[in-house]
Amino acid sequence: MTAVLMTLALGFAPAAPPDAKPGSLDGAAAATARGEAEAKQNRWGKAVGHYDEAIRLDPTFAPAFRARALAWWAKGDTAKALGDLTEAVRLDPRDSRTLGIRAVLLTHRGQVEKALADAEEAIRLDPAYALPYQARASLRVHAGKLDEALRDANEAVRLDPANAHVYTTRAGVWGAAGDLPKALEDMSRAVRLSPRDAKLLVSRAACQRAMKAWDRVLNDLDEAVRLDPENAAAWSDRAWLRATCPDGKVRDGKMAVADATHACRLSSWRDGNHLTALAAAYAESGEFAEAVKFARLSMEFPAGGSDWGDRAKKRLSLYEARQPYRTGE
Repeated sequence: MTAVLMTLALGFAPAAPPDAKPGSLDGAAAATARGEAEAKQNRWGKAVGHYDEAIRLDPTFAPAFRARALAWWAKGDTAKALGDLTEAVRLDPRDSRTLGIRAVLLTHRGQVEKALADAEEAIRLDPAYALPYQARASLRVHAGKLDEALRDANEAVRLDPANAHVYTTRAGVWGAAGDLPKALEDMSRAVRLSPRDAKLLVSRAACQRAMKAWDRVLNDLDEAVRLDPENAAAWSDRAWLRATCPDGKVRDGKMAVADATHACRLSSWRDGNHLTALAAAYAESGEFAEAVKFARLSMEFPAGGSDWGDRAKKRLSLYEARQPYRTGE
C-alpha cells in the first residue's frame, strides 16, 4: 500500500497555480514551475536543478523545498526527501499538503509514530484533504486496526472520488481483511479512472494473483509493460508469474529469464525482489547453478516483510536440491 501512496504523493501538491506558465511567474516561483514542468516528464535530475535555483533565489520559499523533496523521492533518495520536507514544514508549519506528503514518506520509511503525528496534524489543519487519511489508513492496517483503517479509506474516497489512488488505498484495506473480491473491485475502479497508469495495473495484477486468476494476472502485466517499459516491477512480476505459477500452461522459463534480467538491469542489479524473480526463472529453466547464484545475491538486498529472509533461505534450499519454486509453497 505504501508504494501506491508514494505514487500519489509524487504527483501531488504543485507549488505553482495549475494554469501558470513558467514565463508568467517571477523568481523562485518561476524556477519551481520550470522544475515541475521537468518533473511531469519524469526528468527528475533537471527538475532538481530548477528547484536548487528556486531555493538559491529565495531560501524561505517552502514550495520549492516540497517540490525538490518529491524529486529526491522519485530518484530513490528518501533521506534527502525527508530533509527537504522537514525544512518545508519548518518554513510553513500550517501547510497540510506538505505534512500529508511527509506522513506518506515516513510511512514508507517505517517511522510509524512520526507518520501518524503528521497525518493527524494534516487532517486537523484540513479535514477535506484526502492524502493524510490514506496515510493513516495504511498505518492502521499495519497496526491491525482494520475497522479504523476502513473508515479512513472510505473518507478518502468520499473526499476525492475521482482520484484513482483513493481506491487503491481502500483495496489494500480489503486485502488485509481477506476480502479479495472487494479489493479487486476497488482496484478495477482505479484502473478505469486511470487506464494508462502501469503501476495500477501491477497492483491489480497482485490482487488477481492472490485470487489465482493467472490469465488475468498475465494480461495486466503485459499491458503494464506495454504502457511503461521502464517499470521494473512489471517486468519482475511477469517473470515471477512465468517462473513460479502452479499452472504449467502459464510457465515459460526462457521468457521468465528474459523478463527478470530486464528488471534487474532497470534496477541496477540491486533490488531483492527482482533478483529473486531471476533466481526463480533460472530454476524453472533448469539452470540451478545460476538460480543458486542469484538467490544468494538477492539476500544481500532484503525486500518485503520480516519473514523475507526465511522465505529466501527456503527458496535457496530448493534450488540447491535442483528443484524449482512454485507459488504457494
